[in-house]
Amino acid sequence: INSKEKTGSVGSICPEIRAPKFCDDVLGEFSPRYLTACQQALNAEFRGDLELAAIGYRSALECVVKDYAIKELGKRSEEVVGKSLFAAIGEYLSEQRELLNTADVVRLIGNDYTHYERKYPEYDFDLLKQYFNIFTAFLRMKVSAAHPPLSRKK
Repeated sequence: INSKEKTGSVGSICPEIRAPKFCDDVLGEFSPRYLTACQQALNAEFRGDLELAAIGYRSALECVVKDYAIKELGKRSEEVVGKSLFAAIGEYLSEQRELLNTADVVRLIGNDYTHYERKYPEYDFDLLKQYFNIFTAFLRMKVSAAHPPLSRKK
């Protein structure tokens, strides 16, 4: 209140609602950009910005699929980076149908949120997030099984 000028203002302070920290030690080990994209998508989701969150999870999918091809499958970076997500999923995940199927759901719904015209308006963000979690769980198991902390001596 400014009594001399006979004015006043109102302000309020409320705590910022923050998304939890995203953590994935297994996949983040070889794909740091996946971690960053997931954290940003989670932040957007937490704020209710589901369009941005969907785009973020689709981006995280692309990062982890391509990093998996380069760092786990030994594919040349020059070969991998120029591929579309569709081509990368088809080529690098085809040996395990569950990975291919779940990645395609995320890709297709994510594309719907990315592009102007939606092809699948009946499928929403919740389904994308569900299949993103299924995909990352499958991939995490596959990578963990390939790099056990203990193994038979040769």
